Amino acid sequence: MNQAFAAVLSAVIAGIVAVTISFFTARSQVKQLKNRFEYEQLAERERDREKKRIQYLDPLVVSATDLLDKISRLREELNKKEDFWKGTFNEVKTRDRNKREDFAFWCNGYGAGAVTALYVTVVYFARASRIRSELPFIQLGPSDDQLLLTRLTDVREAFGGEQNLWVEMQDSLGEYVTEPDGRIMNYKEFCIKIIDPWEHIWFIRLLDFYRDIHLKRDSELPRIASALERLISFAKGASQPG
Repeated sequence: MNQAFAAVLSAVIAGIVAVTISFFTARSQVKQLKNRFEYEQLAERERDREKKRIQYLDPLVVSATDLLDKISRLREELNKKEDFWKGTFNEVKTRDRNKREDFAFWCNGYGAGAVTALYVTVVYFARASRIRSELPFIQLGPSDDQLLLTRLTDVREAFGGEQNLWVEMQDSLGEYVTEPDGRIMNYKEFCIKIIDPWEHIWFIRLLDFYRDIHLKRDSELPRIASALERLISFAKGASQPG
């Protein structure tokens, strides 16, 4: 009888041990699966973040940096070469567009400094306009999305104003140099547009803005530079792994 009881007790204990081991083994496996799932989710978010960085933020940083460099150089050189910049920017608007070959040489020579300023400006507008229109699909994160929109708006408003580049015009200028496939025109293609007697009309507001750049040295230009610096700083930070 004692032997039978001992055998039963031993079997019960063995069963309890087996069940306990199975429970903790299953629990461990569930935890491992959960950890693996969370890791895969994190990896997917990082891959998505990298894709958005390459698609949106990196091009924005490049174009904003190019524009900031140009604005900073103009602010510095207007103190010493105001007549030069007034003359070259005015010539972009008034030069004889019937002499297209002469104009093309000028755009790649004496007038290159002024024309490249126009070009990097519209490239930035194209990048910024795309992000603004596609922001709901970028999804950097609720706070990051809002801050990115704020930084873009700061630059828009710095360029804007009654006598400057209206914010609606900035988006249109960006669209003028964006092809249907999303590619932005290169410098040659942009020059062809501003040389053309008809096409250049759509850039008149931009030409006027830079024609009067000497009047903006101590007002608009510092605000534009400051807004671009804040945008670049944010965009670089948002593109880093979180």
